[in-house]
Amino acid sequence: MSVRPIVAGLASLALAGCKGERAALPPPPTPTPTSTDAAPPPPPVDPWPELAELPGVEPSRRLTLPTDGRRPRLSVVGPVVVGEVAVVGGSQLGFTAIELGSGELRWTLPTGLRAVTPLRWGDELLLVDDCAEAPTVIATDRVLGCYRIVSADGAVVAAGTVVGARGDIDVFAGARGDSFLVADGAPGVVRWQRGDAAVTFAVDDGRARASAARPRTVRATWRERSWDLGLEDEVLVARAPDGAVAWRIDATTAAVLGVIPAAGHEAPMVRVARIGGLSGRGMVGVLDVDATGSRHGQAAFPLPGISILASAMADDGTTALATRVDASLSRDVVALLDRRGAVAWVWPLPHREHVEPLGVAVADEVVLVFHDGDQLTWLPRPPR
Repeated sequence: MSVRPIVAGLASLALAGCKGERAALPPPPTPTPTSTDAAPPPPPVDPWPELAELPGVEPSRRLTLPTDGRRPRLSVVGPVVVGEVAVVGGSQLGFTAIELGSGELRWTLPTGLRAVTPLRWGDELLLVDDCAEAPTVIATDRVLGCYRIVSADGAVVAAGTVVGARGDIDVFAGARGDSFLVADGAPGVVRWQRGDAAVTFAVDDGRARASAARPRTVRATWRERSWDLGLEDEVLVARAPDGAVAWRIDATTAAVLGVIPAAGHEAPMVRVARIGGLSGRGMVGVLDVDATGSRHGQAAFPLPGISILASAMADDGTTALATRVDASLSRDVVALLDRRGAVAWVWPLPHREHVEPLGVAVADEVVLVFHDGDQLTWLPRPPR
C-alpha cells in the first residue's frame, strides 16, 4: 500500500480545517462616521452684568508711564490737575506731569519712597515726599520729608525740609495710614495728616509741630453763612466756622464727595455716598443733601459697589466716582455723574486684578483715571 495518497489526503483535510476556522471569524467592525465640525464654543460670560442698564464710554487715550522697576512701589498718588497738565507721583515714577491735550510728558521731579498726593496751591502745586536725598539736621530734630512749590511748567518756586523737634513729632513720624495735605487756614500753613496723627508746617521755613488730626472737610457757603462738612464716626456733621455743630445726619455714610455750589435761588448741596446691599449685591447710593441743614435732598441712580476707591468733583458739581464692585479685586468701575446726579457714563477698568491705589480727576474736557501704578486713561467729559 502506498503512503503518498494517504499523506496527500491528510494535507487536504488540514487545509480544509484551516479554511473553515477563518470563515468562522466575525467580520471587522464597520467604522462609525465622525463629523469634522467642532462643537460651538459656549457664549462668553459678561463680567459686567451690573452695568447693562447704564450708559458706557470708551477711553479717548491711554498712556503707560515710564517707571523705575528697581525701586519698590510703596506709593502711588494723583492725578491732580493744574493748568494744562495732570500730575501723578509715586516711588517708581517721581512726580510726573502729563499734558492734558497731547498726552506728552512735560516734566519729572525725583521723590523719596513715600509721596503724598499734591495739593493745589493757588496756580501752583505743593509737593511733599520722603526726600530723594536725606538732609542733615541737628541731633534734637528729625526730618519728616521735603516739600517743593512747583509751577505748572515744572519750575520749582520754593523748596525746603519739613523738620521738627524729636518728642513733639514722633507720633506722626511712626504713624501709618492714609496721608494727605490740606491748607490749615492761616496763610502759608499746611496740615499734613497721616492716619490718626498730624503736624502743621509753614512753607516759609518748614518747621513742623504736632497737631490734632481732623476729618477731611468741604466748605459750603450760602449768603453770609458757611459750614465745614465731614464725616465723624461715619456720620455727616456740619460745623460752623467756630467749630460748633450746626447739624448732623445720623445715618452711616461712606464718603463726602464735595459741594455742589448754589445756583439761583437754590442752596448749595453736599454730595455724599452711602453703601448698602440687596440680595448679596453691594450698591453705592449717591445722595445730595441741602448744605444749610434742611431735610431737602435728592438721590442719584444707585451704582454697583462694595467700597469707594476714589472721587473727584469739578466746580460745577460734575463728579467722578470709582467703586469696587466685589471682593475679587478685578472689577472696578468709574462713573461720571452730572450736577443733578444723573449718570453720564460708566467705564469698567480692564478685567484683571487691581491692587494699586486708584485716582481720578475731572478736568474741563476729560476725566482722568490713574490706575495700576503706571496707567493713565483719558475719558471724555460730556459738553456742559
